[in-house]
Amino acid sequence: MTRFGYQIGVGGLALSELEKRLVNEVLESNRLTYGPKTKLFEREFAGRHGCRFSLYMNSGTSALQVALAACKEKYGWADGDEIILPAVTFVATCNVILQNGLTPVFVDVEPLTYNIDATKIEAAITSRTRAILPCIF
Repeated sequence: MTRFGYQIGVGGLALSELEKRLVNEVLESNRLTYGPKTKLFEREFAGRHGCRFSLYMNSGTSALQVALAACKEKYGWADGDEIILPAVTFVATCNVILQNGLTPVFVDVEPLTYNIDATKIEAAITSRTRAILPCIF
């Protein structure tokens, strides 16, 4: 308890017995990356979404990087093509756009939610616009 009320902890951990058992299975497999649990997750995720394949990523940043690269390749986006995103977002959102040779176009956000202001998106669309990333990471 602080003088301002209850403190919200950062970095706390509470695992159930099942979660502890599963973590220990991973540790005992001697594979912290791309082991049997990852492969199982990919198969089950793909199956639940009606896909032939899925790919586990280490972070949202990596997932967005790969997704934009795949879109650029599949749809023939050119360097300099534009991606619309909220002006208030995690830096990785803009970074992966730049890493893919694309141009970020920032659109202001709603003052109460900090989500992209949908009423301002149309004004930002040009002939070079290829996608809109409306969410905050």
